[in-house]
Order: sequence, then structure tokens, then C-alpha cells
Amino acid sequence: TVFVAGLGVDGFELDERLIEEFGVYAELPTASHITFILTMGNTAADVDLLVSAFRQLSAELFSPSSAPAEEAPGSSATDAGAPSRPPQVMTPRAAFFSAVEAVAGAAAVGRVSAAAVCPYPPGIPVLMPGEEVTEACVEEIRAVLAAGGEVTGCEADGSLLVVKQ
Repeated sequence: TVFVAGLGVDGFELDERLIEEFGVYAELPTASHITFILTMGNTAADVDLLVSAFRQLSAELFSPSSAPAEEAPGSSATDAGAPSRPPQVMTPRAAFFSAVEAVAGAAAVGRVSAAAVCPYPPGIPVLMPGEEVTEACVEEIRAVLAAGGEVTGCEADGSLLVVKQ
């Protein structure tokens, strides 16, 4: 895992550049980190390419003025993890099998989620079927989408499946 905040780009943008310019794929980019996994299937050439790519991009992107004084873990919404669990107002089974509708994030606050909603990163569900949609959940989803992450269980625009009223 590499802390990338000093490069003046987030981990999502750096991941895209590594793929496009070097053919290097990360396991998990976040707002301020990028994680790689090395396995028995990797070769010394794979590691050399990763190191070379970081050297080139660091030389191009690093600026002392963009370097943070110190790392602040959890300082961004996409690194902070999931908000506290929202209230469970219906059983997951009842919510999952209910009639549903898709509504914009802000309009979903106070409604009952009909789906598991999981931002990646970090890969921890912010909503499960039967839980009340909270403003904190909607903000987490917005932050991950805005940073270039993915959210399963909702539309690309952040609309959520909720139980019809």
C-alpha cells in the first residue's frame, strides 16, 4: 500500500494512469492510497515495472507544496470506512421482496433500503435491505462516486432502490 497524497492526485487518478501508461493494475485505489498485491505468479519484471512506473510518475507529479505535513488516516470519506449502522426498520427479507422504486439519494433519506449498497472502496456495505437510508449513508455514496469509486446496489447517479411507500 502506497500513500499517494503527496503526488497531487488521488489514488483513483493514479490507478488510471498506471493502467493507461504502464499496463500496471492496482488491487485497490482509494482517495489517498493505492494497494498492490504480489503473488507467486508475479515476476521480477512485474515488480521492476511497478517501481519504474512509480519513479516516473513521482518525478512528474511530486511537488513539495502538495505533500501533506503528515498522513491523516481516515481523513477522506472514501478512507473513513462506513458510517455507523443505520436503524433496521424492516427485516431484510421483507425489504428485499417488497415492491421497490429507484429514487435520488437525497429523496431516499428516511426511506427503507431494498438492496445492499456497498461502496468500493472500502467494500463495506453502508446499507442493507430493511435499513433506513440516512444522510450519512447518502454522503458516503456521493463521496465514493465523486472520487471515482464504484457502488454496488445503486445507480451510477447515486439513485437508491427503496421500498415503495
